Amino acid sequence: MAQMLSETILAQYRQYKAGRSDRRPVRSNTASQLAYPCPAGARYMVLKRQRWEAAEMPSPELQMIYDEGRLQEAAVLRDLAEAGLTVIEQQTAVEWRQYNITGHLDAKLLWNGTAVPIEIKSLSPYSWQAHQSVADMLDSKYPWMRGYPGQLLIYLMLTNAEVGMLITKNKANGQIRCIDLNLYEHLAYAESLVRLAEEVNQHIAADTVPPAVEYQDWVCGRCSMFNVCTPPMASTPPDVIEDSELLEALDERASLEAARKRYETLDKTLKERFKGNGGVRLCGEWVIETKLSTRKKMEYVPTGETIDVPLVSFKRYAHSDSGGE
Repeated sequence: MAQMLSETILAQYRQYKAGRSDRRPVRSNTASQLAYPCPAGARYMVLKRQRWEAAEMPSPELQMIYDEGRLQEAAVLRDLAEAGLTVIEQQTAVEWRQYNITGHLDAKLLWNGTAVPIEIKSLSPYSWQAHQSVADMLDSKYPWMRGYPGQLLIYLMLTNAEVGMLITKNKANGQIRCIDLNLYEHLAYAESLVRLAEEVNQHIAADTVPPAVEYQDWVCGRCSMFNVCTPPMASTPPDVIEDSELLEALDERASLEAARKRYETLDKTLKERFKGNGGVRLCGEWVIETKLSTRKKMEYVPTGETIDVPLVSFKRYAHSDSGGE
């Protein structure tokens, strides 16, 4: 009886979430989609506008992520206000008519008389830890993550703001991270998005589509327009290797991937914490030591200058368990 009830609840919940998914006409270059890193340039955005009705519907699980993101966004804005910060212009519609660019800015924070545009993103614990800077996001293996800075850069241009802030929230423990974004430090990228919008508009006016490029799994495999785009696969068929030892090694490698990524994340976080000051610290059975190593300063033109680089190490105590006779 209990099993039947649990299955019924889950089925109805998934059905409810599936019912919340929809497809709507795309009449403009929306900021979130314009920044999507399509390897074929304007093709993704053009197809989004021309063939929106053929886009893949979000799965119930993906819709759950979208809905959770909206809940987390509202929670962060509420907490910021209760923390004494002045939150203004929530969910403001913005438009750049010249390039038919539109979007919805999450909010602005009023700070020393300046309204700072902010975008809020809720992330899984791993993604939250792995993406600590704009550079991390722009180099991410997740295409939607690469689009976040571009989305905010568009909002900075649309609101005539020089600086903005990406606020990311760890959905597991509620921690937030505030990442500053300066328009002029990323002006070339911001301007490339405007040129991309111009190209999209030209294709829409001419009823043409940019050519496809070869399939790239990291982005094409996650694209809602994949079934319309149908990018070509590799031109030559792959070699098939019959090697059981190789297959076993590949499977073992895959099983260790998550542990390796977790190690790298923890190692980076811990070293960031202790690289500021030299010295030795003890924590339980661990010795944490920070040394300064003098290295030549790397520049385009060598000058002989040097720089102190902090090296952090972690070692366990060496225990002696030998006893007397």
